[in-house]
Amino acid sequence: MCYTLLVSDGADTRRGDPAVNEYGSDIRAERSRRRLTQEQVVRRRGIFRPTLVDIEQGRIEISEAEYKRFLDAIDQDETAT
Repeated sequence: MCYTLLVSDGADTRRGDPAVNEYGSDIRAERSRRRLTQEQVVRRRGIFRPTLVDIEQGRIEISEAEYKRFLDAIDQDETAT
């Protein structure tokens, strides 16, 4: 699995701040609220579905910048997918 897609600043964020660990559940909640599938989100972000699953389940932590990129992807217009 390639973590470099997720960590733009080169820092290892797979462990550490408990608040960062909540990003995955926030992404899942926002995706569900918008009624998007995991497949729609991974196409928008250009990542693999197992990576998104790991992020949403808190097995991979992501940076704040990456979290914002996920929210931007979720906010994209449906015609952009």
